[in-house]
Amino acid sequence: MKAGFTLVELLVVVLIIGILAAVALPQYQKAVEKSRAAQVLPLVRSLGNAARVYYMENGTDPSSLNDLDVSLSSFSGNTQWFTGLVDTRSNESWSVQLFPTIHAVLVGRISGEYQGAGFAYFYEAWGIPSALYAPAETLTCVEHKDASGTQFKKQSGDYCGKLFGANTLIQSGAQSSYYRF
Repeated sequence: MKAGFTLVELLVVVLIIGILAAVALPQYQKAVEKSRAAQVLPLVRSLGNAARVYYMENGTDPSSLNDLDVSLSSFSGNTQWFTGLVDTRSNESWSVQLFPTIHAVLVGRISGEYQGAGFAYFYEAWGIPSALYAPAETLTCVEHKDASGTQFKKQSGDYCGKLFGANTLIQSGAQSSYYRF
């Protein structure tokens, strides 16, 4: 008698491997996105701190990312995440923007599965009556939709809540939802 595996045994092994892969793939994708975000979080904090220093020294918000003492050499494009902001720099995955009206620096995904999600760093306190209030030096997770509502393709809370544990929804509107860490 020859030793070997039966077709049923091979099918069971393939089925088990398929189930394990189906369970592991979403966790792998989350880990990859967290590592991508971990690369830009120090940048957004550095930009926010530089904008805060500029604001304290000059009594006014910076008018350009060039006013800040932070190198953005890997961001040579100008693809916007939020439209109509003062200054925009981008690479293939992320857009860095200055939003002086609310004393913030924004970094958002402009491509990939989580396109439209990102972070806002508030370098000075600001508030909108009966809406979002952000104290100075606050990092907030943002899920943003464009005017047609199609930019952020995931369910609300998928990026901020499921990936980063930012479970406190502090404001949600037609175009953006803000979550506190």
